[in-house]
Amino acid sequence: MDDLEKLSKNNETYSAQKRKHLVSSLGQERGVKSRGVCLPAAIADGLARHHAHEQLIYKQKLRKLKKFIRNIVLMLPDFDEGDKSNCSSNNNNNNGSNPRSKSRWKKGAKVKRKCPPIPLDSSGRPIFPLHLGRLTIHSLGDIVGDKEGYHTESMIYPVGFCSSRMYASLKNPQNQSLYTCTIKEGSNKPRFDIICDEDEVAFYGNSPSDCHSQILQKINMILGIDLLPTSLGSTEAEERGLRFFGLSHPSVHNMIQACPGARKCGKYKWIQFEVCRSEAEAEGVLEPDREASICHETLLRNIRFASSHMGGGS
Repeated sequence: MDDLEKLSKNNETYSAQKRKHLVSSLGQERGVKSRGVCLPAAIADGLARHHAHEQLIYKQKLRKLKKFIRNIVLMLPDFDEGDKSNCSSNNNNNNGSNPRSKSRWKKGAKVKRKCPPIPLDSSGRPIFPLHLGRLTIHSLGDIVGDKEGYHTESMIYPVGFCSSRMYASLKNPQNQSLYTCTIKEGSNKPRFDIICDEDEVAFYGNSPSDCHSQILQKINMILGIDLLPTSLGSTEAEERGLRFFGLSHPSVHNMIQACPGARKCGKYKWIQFEVCRSEAEAEGVLEPDREASICHETLLRNIRFASSHMGGGS
């Protein structure tokens, strides 16, 4: 922070010299000496306002500079001891021109993701049940860090995680039913469950997308048209399943990686989150949760559109 202190001192010195020059010039124009003579009240007020305005601009620029420096520091890559030794040997062998070290730098740079704010208690802990729009988080569960099957590079699956949301009824998709999503302990991998409160119909799978796709297939069968995507194995299907559970919701994702035991998840790659500063920014972050396979309101519009289109074509 030495550079910031120097910048502050230089700015103050410059401001003082500028005020002294301005006072001297005004005094000479009015035929009075600047030393030992009080300036007229109007001129003194003008100088005071000018000085206050200068200080305000200076403080704003200083805050921006501090924020800029902090962002640079936060974006520096995190190297473990192996990476440091590899980078050092590569630089010695290639005089700092190794393209692999450059690619590692880019890969290590952390990009911040936005997350909507959540209600906290006086101790700074989340208040459960946590209502996040259409999604409700009842429990984050416990992280199993000593088993590789309970986390990936991008996600952690805590045992006991529980969420719920309203989605299409399995009797009449134009109505809503409550779906409860849970993660339970298996042998080497977690088991994912989704239970619909209608007759307690249950869907089980080895991943969130396994359960979610079964629900979408059931709804398509009831509607008599393939209105919802049901393909398994694709990246899009995996993301839809995670969103339905709420695991990939930025606020939930951030809370899970902050839970005890997360550091033991060796494959997991940490993500930097930054709280949204406006409601519009938060709405943009949650835009993917409005697709028909997750949001009942969107599905209902699609059902009505498909019905009117099919009716018009017959």
